[in-house]
Amino acid sequence: MLILLAVLVIQWPFGQSTAASGKLVGFGMRETERGSYRIAIVVAEGVRGRVRVYPSENCAIGDNVDVRLKAGPWGKRVVRGRAGQLCQS
Repeated sequence: MLILLAVLVIQWPFGQSTAASGKLVGFGMRETERGSYRIAIVVAEGVRGRVRVYPSENCAIGDNVDVRLKAGPWGKRVVRGRAGQLCQS
């Protein structure tokens, strides 16, 4: 029960997400039980994070990205915006 409570506290949304612009600085892969997919490593307002890149997106290192910053218990984290393309060349 305490483990479940700890996980809920960590995942609880502590604040609104805000729009941010940043730069794509690298790529990687994420493995899940359902397969693997490509991720982009982005830096927005000094916060480094990873977001999913879909196959239809043609992103390159150095591209400008529109993401959202979400406040949490240990600071801000980068999340992908809901609509539109990630990268703008």
